[in-house]
Amino acid sequence: MEYITEELIKQVVQEIVTQELTLFKSHALIKAQAKDYIRHTQTRLILKPVAKQLLTAFHNKSCLEKQLNQILSGLQGKPALETGYAAGNLFNLMQQLQIDFRSRDFSKLTLWQADLRRMNLHQVNFQNSDLAKCVFAETFSSILSVAFSPDGKLIATGDADCKIRLWQVADSKPLVTCKGHTNWVRSVAFSPDGKIIASGSADHTVRLWDASTGQCLKTLQGHTSRVRSVAFSFGDRILASGYDDSTIRLWQVSTDQCLKTLLGHTNQVWSVAWSPDGHTLASGSADQTVRLWQVSTGQCLRTLQAHTDWVWSVAFSPDGQLLASGSDDQTVRLWDVSTGQCSRTLQGHTNWVWSVAFSPDGQFLASGSNDQTVRLWDISTGQALRTLQGYADGVRSVAFSPDGKLIASSSEDQTIRLWDISTG
Repeated sequence: MEYITEELIKQVVQEIVTQELTLFKSHALIKAQAKDYIRHTQTRLILKPVAKQLLTAFHNKSCLEKQLNQILSGLQGKPALETGYAAGNLFNLMQQLQIDFRSRDFSKLTLWQADLRRMNLHQVNFQNSDLAKCVFAETFSSILSVAFSPDGKLIATGDADCKIRLWQVADSKPLVTCKGHTNWVRSVAFSPDGKIIASGSADHTVRLWDASTGQCLKTLQGHTSRVRSVAFSFGDRILASGYDDSTIRLWQVSTDQCLKTLLGHTNQVWSVAWSPDGHTLASGSADQTVRLWQVSTGQCLRTLQAHTDWVWSVAFSPDGQLLASGSDDQTVRLWDVSTGQCSRTLQGHTNWVWSVAFSPDGQFLASGSNDQTVRLWDISTGQALRTLQGYADGVRSVAFSPDGKLIASSSEDQTIRLWDISTG
């Protein structure tokens, strides 16, 4: 077995060097559809040695990449019986060599047994390619909400497939899927200690989940309207939720009892957010207003009016002095919490603004819009520093990582993207 494997590796390397493909077409170096332990063994015993010997033969990665690209180009447009496993083998090799796939033209290829789960396929062209025997990352529906864990290692998402999914930031690995809701999950939030995920759904319930196991801990019921937003207080003890019936409810997490119902909005409550000290709650509504509530009494402290359409999202700055709101009127507004005055209007989006989030240091604001972009704003000047593009549909949710280096955004185009703030 060792001898045959060594001969296979030797001949495959020679075929790639000479571009005279025989075994490389007739044999898959790894079987992407095989069980994990088999595929990992094939990668270790065959794919990695091939990649290592090719790097030695071509002296550097750029020369090798040029050779692989030439072979791929020669395979485009040829019938499957002629190309066999060659293109799939090349894809798996390129992944092993960590070659960048973004914005590449891979049209008219037969990609048998290509493992595409770990590849960044942003703006890759697969037009008229045969993907029947490929393995992709798990598909999901429109992502309506995204949230970082307090330590920044995990991302939770809520989607139109009624699920909450937990992802590992470092390698994009899916960890846990929470199932139980029977309608769209419109909002997710981590507890401050990161142990619990709260979710609000169009099935009229709020659920609390164990972040490590995905088990449902509690279901908060008793409502007759869709839940649009959930947010934990910074002390873990209280959860706020906004509803289609124009109300906001405050829940005692430990007992799952409703402590207060806040009344005052005259239309759906789309978003709720806690002040850093936990004394004040902000809410954004389809009645075109933002309200500030005193949590201890349940009284409305202020009604902030300036938007000319629905308010989709609200967020407090880390020092609690500013409140940001995103609206259907295509603007983001910054409010002075102490006076209730609108201190700045951020303009540039060309469609409604679904989501807003402050950076941990309070210097920047991110906004996600139905114009398919994320914008990064300088709070001190009100200028747009970057416009992050690439989505094929509206951006529903944005969130900063706790260290402020990344922005996570989710979209109706069924993707989650992680953006490097320093480079865009």
